[in-house]
Amino acid sequence: MALPSFAATDQPLILQPIELPDIGDPAGALLTPTDEHNLGQSLYQSLFESGDLLDDNLVNGYIQGLGERLLSSADSLGQKYTFFVVNESTINAFAAPGGFIGIFTGLIEFADTEDELAAVVAHEIAHVTQRHMARTFEAAEQFSVPLAVAILSAVLLARGSNSQVTDAALFGGLAGSVQQRINFTRANEEEADRVGIQILGTSGFDPHHMGGFFSRLQRESRYYGEQAPEFLRTHPVNSSRVADALGRADAWGKPRNPDPQVFELMRMRVKVLSTKDPRRLLVELTENKDQTPRRQIANRYGEALLRNQLGEYNAAVTLLTALLRDDALRVPYYVAYAEAELNLNQPQAALKKLTEGLNLYPGDHAMTLAKARAQLAAGDAENAYQLMQLHNREGNLDRETWTLLATAADRSGHRAAAHEAQAEKYLLEGDRETAIQQLKQAQRAASDDYYASSRIASRLRDLETQQQDSKKDKKSPP
Repeated sequence: MALPSFAATDQPLILQPIELPDIGDPAGALLTPTDEHNLGQSLYQSLFESGDLLDDNLVNGYIQGLGERLLSSADSLGQKYTFFVVNESTINAFAAPGGFIGIFTGLIEFADTEDELAAVVAHEIAHVTQRHMARTFEAAEQFSVPLAVAILSAVLLARGSNSQVTDAALFGGLAGSVQQRINFTRANEEEADRVGIQILGTSGFDPHHMGGFFSRLQRESRYYGEQAPEFLRTHPVNSSRVADALGRADAWGKPRNPDPQVFELMRMRVKVLSTKDPRRLLVELTENKDQTPRRQIANRYGEALLRNQLGEYNAAVTLLTALLRDDALRVPYYVAYAEAELNLNQPQAALKKLTEGLNLYPGDHAMTLAKARAQLAAGDAENAYQLMQLHNREGNLDRETWTLLATAADRSGHRAAAHEAQAEKYLLEGDRETAIQQLKQAQRAASDDYYASSRIASRLRDLETQQQDSKKDKKSPP
């Protein structure tokens, strides 16, 4: 049996986990909650700056929603979690301090079901709730957030690179002493399994997929030969661990997965967005008819996305019209249809279809952003601005939301609001310095508006204080 194709390239997929062992809870822990957040945020910024994040609101919204469903049954201690997708064919996931959990596109494509994907995410949540990584750095004889970020970035960003370069980055000075602790213990992994299985069961997922996923990895790893997945070398997966996970899962009742088609559509979207050879993938999707009904539908959706990518916009509209006729309750279809119509320079057609979708799902994030893009394309910047202002007040504060708000504000003459939105976008990207500069411009633009000027001044003071504190931290000895 040939190993299924999980990525756009023919290179074997390698798993490079970075979760860390539970070494105990030392008295006088060095990492404060602020330190943990700064560490996770800095690592996220490193990934963003390297261009490694998959910037798609539908996929990110799905992953964040999956994570929040799991968190509803986890002892998160009130901590905020950020789930994001790393655009890399490696089958991997990681949990950083501060509740930052990254899921690699290779893992999403490799997962057979949403339950398998949820099993890995639950496992990573458990690493955060048990503070495995944070405790490792607390146990270091010396510690600083910048040094911790450098070490974690070296581990994460070295995937696929020369191993000697990676070793040089990791085994110098203090980094070496910390790296020696980045090796899993069986107790650490079993604890994450146990907590993760409880999270899965109480969230309505099938906990059997925790052990099932590990077992499938073991079976298929034989196709790698000497290049066995790193996951299986650093995570002590063996038959007893798989059996224990399956045994624990038996204690839970029947899982509740109300709509498995959602996972298939998001899995296909990831596959299309991350492919390096859209023509080849298009042939694969159109010729592969031996699939379950759910995957046949996902293949048609993937074909529509690829046709749109390749400039075959009318073909994409035809495919999406048929998909919507068969199932008018799928948000991804409305968004893709609008994208195709906008590419055909038909913003009114896009707006009409999005209005239908928003009547079904008022306030839906992805469709609201698509509607704002369509309004901007139609030259209706003021209504796009009003729409994004309302959407932001409801708490939809991601990068694309701020970007669209900034664009709509600028085109409709709301200069101060445009600079404010730009500042928030840069802040989400971790660029506080540029955010401060944008707020200063916003302050000048709002000089004749007392309330807006006061609001901006308050936000500016907060960011400048944070910037000063950050500079003090960097000057502190490790």
